[in-house]
Amino acid sequence: DGGGGLSVISAALGYNGLDVEMGYNAFDADGDGVMSRSDLKQAVETLQLQIGEEEMLAVYDTLDPQNTGTITVERWRDALSGVSGDQILNSLGIQHGEARSIVFNAKLTLQLISASLTFNNMTPEEGYGAFDEDEDGVVSMADLVKAVSSLNLGVSEEQATHLFQHLQGLLHGHIPKALWVESLERAAEGGEEELKARGITPVSTPKSAGTGRFMQE
Repeated sequence: DGGGGLSVISAALGYNGLDVEMGYNAFDADGDGVMSRSDLKQAVETLQLQIGEEEMLAVYDTLDPQNTGTITVERWRDALSGVSGDQILNSLGIQHGEARSIVFNAKLTLQLISASLTFNNMTPEEGYGAFDEDEDGVVSMADLVKAVSSLNLGVSEEQATHLFQHLQGLLHGHIPKALWVESLERAAEGGEEELKARGITPVSTPKSAGTGRFMQE
């Protein structure tokens, strides 16, 4: 019934700090907003999930019973809500709470980044360019760590790593811009309060004209 393969997928989501909804976007390999069977196959291969061919066929049948070639987010949600990857994670020495902490750290870091962008009068789109430290067009892990450090956000490298995992960095090798913008828009509420609670004042970094990048004063 595909349960074994779905448990492996559930474990992969937990390990990478993704909830079911974000997992759907992560497995949408071509980023067109709809997960196809080929998207799922590519994501499974990219993440090196050990799911055999017969088990993958069973997963397809569960997620796409009408053989339409696409997997709806509703079907994905329903199928994964009935399985758990905890046993697989435990076999790797990863506890359930550790996976959950990735999600918590990521959401907290998103709030802090959102507040910092607001402090600097920057939109999430402009912030993506500002966090692209090496100016290669994408935000890599190294870019993210360097940017949060320079902005004095009180974010550890571990927390930055958790955010990178949460925003599909391991799958794509960088944080997709559309997901960055969407996540920061959702995190806008509560960011300023969190900065105040921590007694943190972000570095004032006005944008250079026409670049949207941070400049130290």
